[in-house]
Amino acid sequence: MLYKDYIKVIKTAEEAKDLTFGYCGYTYISGVMRRAPMYVITLGDTASEVIKLPQKGINKWGNEVDVAGFKPEVFQGNDKVTDIILHSGVWGIPDAAFKGCTNIKRLTIPKNVKKIGRDVSAGCVSLEDVYYEGTMEQWEKIEIYTGKRIVELGKQIPGTPVCEVTSDYFKHDPGNDALLKANIHFQCVLDVGD
Repeated sequence: MLYKDYIKVIKTAEEAKDLTFGYCGYTYISGVMRRAPMYVITLGDTASEVIKLPQKGINKWGNEVDVAGFKPEVFQGNDKVTDIILHSGVWGIPDAAFKGCTNIKRLTIPKNVKKIGRDVSAGCVSLEDVYYEGTMEQWEKIEIYTGKRIVELGKQIPGTPVCEVTSDYFKHDPGNDALLKANIHFQCVLDVGD
């Protein structure tokens, strides 16, 4: 779906309700006490096809604070969701965040995201489009987990603390392949009003 068409979905989607938040509280930044951002721990309405994380939430002290992210369990295995809309204040996407969301077709990713964890899109066989808030250059700078380097060591070299390298290779992890194979739409505004 082209972004110009998808913007209507973003505008009309209601923010998720009945959420449980965690990591709420206060933090000291440069000697000044500030309200710390929150993370979504559970999602109340898992039957919705379109899930839009709220930008703000009320912490346990009754203060409105930013929602900066979510735990992977919020979305994992949700086979009803087709669209996940993350606002521009989300900082990262945790390991296995959307794992098993077999019907997800569209996902928004804010430009603040610097890291996308392991197995984020594992099992997302229907993922077609990713709407990214930033530029292609910013997208290319995101640390997206695709596997790991394996170094196998052999015998220690006599008289040194060094072991010989017997094997050095990259082991691909397919857990983010669906994300990387989707159509990436750049410079998409995520926080839009009515």
